[in-house]
Amino acid sequence: MWPVSTDPSDFSPNINSHTRASCRCKWMCSCGSQNVMEDPNGNLKETLLKIPTVPLISGPLYEMICDGTLTKKLIQTMLRDLLYWSIFTDRIDMAKILLLHLQTRICAALSCAAILRNRANAATISDQGDFYRQQATDFEMYATDCINACYSTSERKACELLIRQQPLFGKITCMQVSIPHID
Repeated sequence: MWPVSTDPSDFSPNINSHTRASCRCKWMCSCGSQNVMEDPNGNLKETLLKIPTVPLISGPLYEMICDGTLTKKLIQTMLRDLLYWSIFTDRIDMAKILLLHLQTRICAALSCAAILRNRANAATISDQGDFYRQQATDFEMYATDCINACYSTSERKACELLIRQQPLFGKITCMQVSIPHID
């Protein structure tokens, strides 16, 4: 609940030296809603704060904000992180749903399969290891089906998908993810 005060002295302006900036709040804040300036006669005069019209950010970052590509990248990063979280916390059904919302589904499915294969090898209970292996196979089959669908449309573009670096996954290619790591 917000503190309420009826004492008019609580709302008097706090005048700072030099700038004479004040706020009508009784708390220390930086809302900057108004400035108080002193005229030549020594009287205080309130003026509205002028808002700059020049953007504070310029260059490629500003352009990415304006055209929405930064937002799309941040959403994809968030979905990737949620995908990994769901894999690590055994929420496989949620991971499959999140996978459908990612733009780089093939690489995401292959990386989930690699994580699940690693977890299957580290599992101490045989049923849990079998579960992880089955889920890894499901993710691999999904990636294979995506590549086959792309290949039936355009062989060249399907090959490009396999060797294209994915910035969302650390500039790794689908081919690099699909090769099993041997210790």
